[in-house]
Amino acid sequence: GFCSLRSLSPFAHAINERRRNSLRPIATLSLPGNSFRPPALSVLTASLLPPDPCPPPDGYSFDLSCCTLGASEVHSFLKALTEQPLNALNLASNSLPTLPPLDKHTIRSLNVSGNASLPLTLLPRNMSAFVASSVPPSDLTGLLAALIDSGSLTSLTLTNASLTDSRTRLLSASLPSLTNLQALNVSHNPCGRSGSTSLFKSLSCVPCLRFLDVSGVAPSLGGAVCLAYLASSHPRLGDLTVRNCALDRTSQCYIAAGVASNRWGTLERVVGFELGAGLREV
Repeated sequence: GFCSLRSLSPFAHAINERRRNSLRPIATLSLPGNSFRPPALSVLTASLLPPDPCPPPDGYSFDLSCCTLGASEVHSFLKALTEQPLNALNLASNSLPTLPPLDKHTIRSLNVSGNASLPLTLLPRNMSAFVASSVPPSDLTGLLAALIDSGSLTSLTLTNASLTDSRTRLLSASLPSLTNLQALNVSHNPCGRSGSTSLFKSLSCVPCLRFLDVSGVAPSLGGAVCLAYLASSHPRLGDLTVRNCALDRTSQCYIAAGVASNRWGTLERVVGFELGAGLREV
């Protein structure tokens, strides 16, 4: 719906009353699909943050997806929250023309999918999960370069993000620095043959990787061999999804052999194609 200042004021008043009468702060606020006028969002932010801040232990969580927020509203909102820890911030599908630098914020999980332009050269401190699906191609190079400094990242989702051959190679160069990365989803990207090959090679240097989704990525035979080696040798990889990858029979055989020969016994779930006797698609 549409949240004007008048319609949001009673809601903000209720939040203030809840804050005065309870020792437990409001930790999660979900308002997707609302059209905020700038004063309304300021009223909402002021009602959440007490004069003497006592934030929830795990930080605040805000879902402001599909809210048609403008750059000025997001600037003001984030400025008010500079000193507050954020557990999750969802700004997906707001058609934002830009975002302010986020390096002075502590945001554990950030979703900026489906926005018009996102020059995220400065990412939040100690970020653990990042979702940026449908990123404009012009912003992707700077974003990938910024990821190199995100050593605390544990989950990265770049689905349908225009990862071409050259951009996939750039991502591959960044991955070894993400030593804590546990989940990677690069599905439905035109990664190209050499790009997908470099991606699978670099993932062998990501020690904590447990979940990998490369659905819709069509590797060459050499890329399939690299993926097979990853499946057989990675000590923690436990979940592999390879749907709609246009794998020929030879590539499937290589990957199936890699899965079957996993020396660590960690690879428990493979989704994408039949793996033969004793192994099946989940």
